[in-house]
Amino acid sequence: MTRIDRRNRAALSLICLALVVAAGLALARSYGAFGDRRAGAALYDESSVSFVDNHQSWLWPAVAGVGLLVAYVGWRWFRSQFRSWSTLESTDFVAEDPLGSTRIRTDALCAALEYDVETYAGIVEAIGEIRSASPPRVDLFVTLQNDVDLVAVRERIDAQALPRLCATIGVQKVLSIVRLRLVSEETGLI
Repeated sequence: MTRIDRRNRAALSLICLALVVAAGLALARSYGAFGDRRAGAALYDESSVSFVDNHQSWLWPAVAGVGLLVAYVGWRWFRSQFRSWSTLESTDFVAEDPLGSTRIRTDALCAALEYDVETYAGIVEAIGEIRSASPPRVDLFVTLQNDVDLVAVRERIDAQALPRLCATIGVQKVLSIVRLRLVSEETGLI
């Protein structure tokens, strides 16, 4: 689990806990846990109602603006949980040779590249994304153990994994961006 995953889970857990507590308190109040007088009383007192009534001209547009802002932030967070939508998950690469042609889906190419890199010593995880078909561009996110030689891993990716990918799709070279991230067993990510 990555640091971002832990933060997301912690934030969602806190929000969920706050909503459950608020709902529990409201339910307990309605059943008289805080006294019979409070059970039948309105949630808003007269001063709150008069404040809303006196400031309608700006209050409701402000509430709508805050609601839109919260919805936008939620949408951005939701989108960030998935792989980038600019990947070519549904595109096929066609490798042709004298014996015929082979169609290869980009998600299969990514899976093969990820598997290839994950077999290297010290690699925790590899995530590959093909961003464009012409010329092919690959983004590779590699999580490594803390004690791994970064230069050696990058050179091995350049010397083995990317040339195999090029041979598979029948091109001389691919543009690549390789992002390396270290992980420590004691603390998680660095």
